[in-house]
Amino acid sequence: LGQLSSVTDKHIHQLVSWFTANGIRDAEFASELSLQQTRWHKLCINASMNPSSVLSGGTPNARMALDSELRTHLHACMNEIFTTAPKILGIEFDAKKHASPDRILKSTERNTGGKPSMLLDWQAGRPMELEVILGNPIRIARRDGLDMPRLQTLYALLKMAQTRKAEEANPTAKL
Repeated sequence: LGQLSSVTDKHIHQLVSWFTANGIRDAEFASELSLQQTRWHKLCINASMNPSSVLSGGTPNARMALDSELRTHLHACMNEIFTTAPKILGIEFDAKKHASPDRILKSTERNTGGKPSMLLDWQAGRPMELEVILGNPIRIARRDGLDMPRLQTLYALLKMAQTRKAEEANPTAKL
């Protein structure tokens, strides 16, 4: 991680310099580690709400956050990431920069128009972002000897649901 960060940080500095030299004045440096931490924090939302919306029959974010059983499930998924990511990255989430699962869910209650991108893909018959949102984080955790059983369950169920949907759409194709 340290070796990757030093190489990537150098490239990020170069990119910020290029942006600044070309008129983009508000470009700021963020370290590789900080960007990865932000990515994992974003997964708290995407890896919990996206698959749960599809598997609950198209339930929007606010309704899931207001349903007691789904809220418990979403909170547990988010906590799985909140406890796993610091072990992978070697740094804790910063409470000033990263909302806790409780704060995320409280904010989501007001998002009455929100439909997760994975649900929109599912409804449109497009492939879902399973690998980016679930598969890759699960594999990274496994690489480090960590389990994320809730996310793995969501991943397995959605991966098969997507396979079955594709088979039903094209019964003669072999997947």
